[in-house]
Amino acid sequence: MKVEIKSFGSYQGIDYDEILITNQQGVQIGFSSLGARINRWGIQKDSGDYEQIILGHNTAADVFESGSYYGSTVGRVAGRIEMGQFTIDDQEYQLPLNNGANHLHGGPHSIDEQLFDYTIEESENEVRVVFTFVDSDGKNGYPGELHLTVVHSFNEQNEWRISYEATTNQATLFNPTNHVYFNLNGDNNKPALNHTLKVNSSRYLPLKEDTTPVGPIESVEQTVFDLRQPRLLADCVEADEPQFVYTKGFDHPFILDKTEDIHAELYCADTKRRIVMTTDEVAVVIYTHGYLVDIDEIWGNPLVPFAGITLETQNVPGATMYSYFGDTVLRPGEVYRSSTMYRLELEV
Repeated sequence: MKVEIKSFGSYQGIDYDEILITNQQGVQIGFSSLGARINRWGIQKDSGDYEQIILGHNTAADVFESGSYYGSTVGRVAGRIEMGQFTIDDQEYQLPLNNGANHLHGGPHSIDEQLFDYTIEESENEVRVVFTFVDSDGKNGYPGELHLTVVHSFNEQNEWRISYEATTNQATLFNPTNHVYFNLNGDNNKPALNHTLKVNSSRYLPLKEDTTPVGPIESVEQTVFDLRQPRLLADCVEADEPQFVYTKGFDHPFILDKTEDIHAELYCADTKRRIVMTTDEVAVVIYTHGYLVDIDEIWGNPLVPFAGITLETQNVPGATMYSYFGDTVLRPGEVYRSSTMYRLELEV
């Protein structure tokens, strides 16, 4: 496998790297020290160029100026915390509000915008990039000094795996994800609505108008959220679903049943490309990018609605407000670990 380290540019005097890994199938993946992100996943064309199947950026400046989370490690807590408030051991905490009346994705200038240290581990079949970062006590209102390791690996089987490990010296919240957006067209000027999606989930989490979770967890039976058999995304987002009035398609957590070996599957019949996903997390948040971010273009193409779809694995969002969603408190002496694998399959 070929490994290259290239400049991802600088921003406000800080330099960032991008690590490009290319396997023998001509598939290339790129990880960056900016936010321990996946930034590229390209399939080589006859011309030698790469068709990108995820949304990413050309430079670090593009990341900061766009305000997007494309491909980044998101935390300490992925998703929204209602009113930015939570309590641990009778101690109340107030986080900054950066999404209306709520706290989003760890707050402003969070982990997704930080410079990670990294090392590269190479073997015959796999390359691992081990990113590390220390999030200081009190950053964005979160208690505890958090030591975080994010490992991105890629192999000859076209499998990208992302694994997390974290410890803290004070009880804190921790529920990260990776905010990858897929578009298997290889041309993000074409919306991902021609993809089919299958999710091994019989339950989903409804949202309030501000897209914060609200209980109880609901059955997908006889709803647009029933993705247990592959469904065309165009049919889904055009469904007469009251929640879509304010979410413009999916922006919902699905509780994974784990009754099948594959937990989610995304397929584009036009290109015969497939992503299969497995995870040890309990949920996946699916967002169909109905809203646009403040950016003109991605990979040289204008950004269009539904330009990509996320498969964000994590604990169930909303646990800070509803205890039956699960526990996202990390305590001293504990080690947080989770892992998710995405495999690219190319039909001949």
